[in-house]
Amino acid sequence: MTNTELANGGTYTGQVTGNPSEVDCCYGFVQNGTGKKIFANGIVEEGIFVDDSIHKGKVTIPDPEGLGLEVHEGVFVYGCLNSHGKVTAATFSEEGNFVGGELNGPGKVTYTEKGAC
Repeated sequence: MTNTELANGGTYTGQVTGNPSEVDCCYGFVQNGTGKKIFANGIVEEGIFVDDSIHKGKVTIPDPEGLGLEVHEGVFVYGCLNSHGKVTAATFSEEGNFVGGELNGPGKVTYTEKGAC
């Protein structure tokens, strides 16, 4: 288990392989196992990591327009939802099968009315 600052200004807390004392941008440890990565821009990845990338879990993205958070839950391939998953935001939610981060095939999309009485 390690708690370390990343080269991009973020932090990672969780399981690793390798030696966390040799951290630099290219060498040292590899994020493998359960962990939490917080990027400098506010994005949070939490779940199971494989070879430094989120594999299964939750990614929370702050909305730059201040409308709230967007939460992606499921299995990730190259940073995108791939398999059954769910995306929840202030104005909508999507649940179903995702390919490359996009809802693909049968699924459920729900829109919420912001500011409704």
